Amino acid sequence: LLLLLLFGASLTWGLLADLTWAGALVGVLVVLVVRPLTAGLSLARALPLGRTALGPREARVVSFFGVRGIGSLYYLAYGTAQTGFTQGREIWSAVAFTVLLSIVVHGVLATPVMNRLDQLRGTG
Repeated sequence: LLLLLLFGASLTWGLLADLTWAGALVGVLVVLVVRPLTAGLSLARALPLGRTALGPREARVVSFFGVRGIGSLYYLAYGTAQTGFTQGREIWSAVAFTVLLSIVVHGVLATPVMNRLDQLRGTG
């Protein structure tokens, strides 16, 4: 919670000031294509092996929502401290945009998607 609060504050202090169109496009692709696809492939391998109790529908939902990207900030902080990125501010802006997009998209869609999933299961 504290990290999200600090993240929100840093957005008001100009964290997205160096965001480029390329960085924004990468963020959109990561949230809407790359993360769901890679999570889906991982779950697709686990489903036939009985390693998960998820059905195919639930697996698709889990693949879309995936793991939140806030951990990316930790990795980026470590990486920029260990190396001399010449475009560090652009990278921070792109990662922050990706995290923000993930928070907004998944925050808006979580309740309707879960309600629909419950309806399809007959429990809603």
